Formats: sequence, structure tokens, C-alpha cells
Amino acid sequence: MRSPLNRRRFLQIAATASLVSALPVSGLRAAADLHRWHGRALGGEAEIILPRRPDSEKLALKLANEIKRLEKIFSLYDSRSEISRLNRAAEIANPSPEFYELLEQARYFSRLTDGSFDITVQPLWDLHMQADRFPRSSFPRLEQSVHELVDYQKLNLQKHRVSFAQKGMAITLNGIAQGYITDKITRMLVAEGYDNCLVNLGEIRALGQHPDQRDWSIRVAAPDPATQKLFSLSLRPGEAVATSASLGTAFHDGTTHLLDPTAAKRALPYLTLTVVAPDATTADALSTGFSFLSQAEIETAISSLDNITVHATDRGGKPLPPLISASLKEQM
Repeated sequence: MRSPLNRRRFLQIAATASLVSALPVSGLRAAADLHRWHGRALGGEAEIILPRRPDSEKLALKLANEIKRLEKIFSLYDSRSEISRLNRAAEIANPSPEFYELLEQARYFSRLTDGSFDITVQPLWDLHMQADRFPRSSFPRLEQSVHELVDYQKLNLQKHRVSFAQKGMAITLNGIAQGYITDKITRMLVAEGYDNCLVNLGEIRALGQHPDQRDWSIRVAAPDPATQKLFSLSLRPGEAVATSASLGTAFHDGTTHLLDPTAAKRALPYLTLTVVAPDATTADALSTGFSFLSQAEIETAISSLDNITVHATDRGGKPLPPLISASLKEQM
């Protein structure tokens, strides 16, 4: 069974890439006023924090059911999901509106990052998962042949049909689905008349402020929990945050979980890379897509976007100056 959707969950749980500090030390009153839903989403721990109201528990159940519904579209763990059926049959007719919408958004971020974000990277992930089955001497040749299957432009996307242009292709929505579902749940909360909530489904999005009338505080930790290095971010109403980190190795051949979709074999320039954006889909995709890009390339990419901040640490763990989109600089 393929498990690529879990690799960012490993990053966020084992590497403590995102820890929510939802309450102040003296926040006893705020704690009593909050309802917390704990569950699982796309293979990892999830939490939704919302104001306690008479219908908050019922609403939390409704949100959990919506998460399950969306998982049945995007989860590679479910052989009946739309993504699994596409990967198995190389085409799918009449995709759901959510599946089509997310694939469209993925294509946009692929273009924005010049292919550094590419959902067709799945065959490369599968190959590295089986690296111990092949002689080391033959692996570079195999990797080169698999790279020919990785190209977002070979994903044929139409509202009535999605298909691959080449046999052997497959996709993973690991680097964007969690953010997309986070945004869906946030919109449901808005429709239900809720504000001052926090949604953490692997990527984190704030809705309004903390009930204590302050911004939500997010702590981002270094990849090595033993270092206990933390920096804090304040999420303004509506903002989202996602983190990618190059922690240890994920495969038998010593490769990290972050795989370069291009054939350039670029080295990872960062130990951690955190993106704050107006929505979780954008934060999720960019934290993945920017992982192999230089600071100059990231600056070019965010120059056309609104309200983006990128926090990164170099390979030694030293924080780099934040990169801020022009629209955000104008507000400062």
C-alpha cells in the first residue's frame, strides 16, 4: 500500500514542525469557553478549536464527517478513492468538483514554481520506497527512467475526464490536500456563523482571533526536537501556515522524504521552510514547492502573490531573513 500522504504527517508530528500554542498561561477562562475536537485526517492527528456554544459538539461531528468525505476523494490509503482509481486505471471519468478543483490548483502551483511542486512525483516516491530491491549500481538508471514519468504537463485535466498522457504515471496530493481540506473546513465554520476558531489538519488556519482577543500564536520547532529551538508566529485572521523540513532519511537509500520532481538532482538548501499565506492550500503547496528553490527564485515567485511570508533556516539551522511579498510590505 502506498503511503505518501503520511510523509508530511511524519514531518509535523515527529519533527514537531507545527505546534499550536492556543492558550495563554492565564487563559483558564478562555479554556472553558473553547470546544476542542480531536481526530485524524489523512493519516495524522488533527484538531479543531472553536468557541463553545450549544451546537458546537454537533458541529464538530459535522466537520469530522466532511473530513471523512474528502478523504474518500484524496486518500491513497483508500483503494476506492478517486485518486487511487486514477492511479490504477490512468483515467477517471466525471471527477468530483473537489477533485477537479484541487488538480487545477496543483497545476497552478506547478507553473508558479517551475515544476518544483509537482503532484506527478508519485512514481519517484514508489521507486525510492523499493530501493532496497535493486542493485545500487542500477538504481541511477532506474531513477532516470522514472523521472520521465514525472511531469505535471502530462496530466490531462478536463471537467469530464482526468487522465495520464503516459503509462506508469501516478499522482500524490500529499503536498496540497491537507491545506485544501483545512480551507474547506474553515469555510464550513464561516457558513455556520462561527469565528475565532483554529483548524489544524496538518496545516493550520486561523479564523478570526483567539477568544482572548489576540492573534493565534503558532510555534515552529527545529527539525531535531532535542535542540528545542522554537520561534513563534502570530496568525492574523484568515491566515494559514505550513512547514516543510528535511529531517533524516525516509528511504533505504538514504534519501529524505522531500524528492526533487525535476531531474536536476538539486540539493535541499533549507533545514526548514515555513510559509504563511492567506489560505492553507497556498501555504501547503508553497512550503513543498519552495523547498528546492533559491531565495531569489522564491522572491520571484511570491512577487506575483498577495500577503505571503516565507521563513527558512539554512542547513545549519540558522534563520534566514524572511521573504515578504510586495503586497505585504506595503502594509508595513
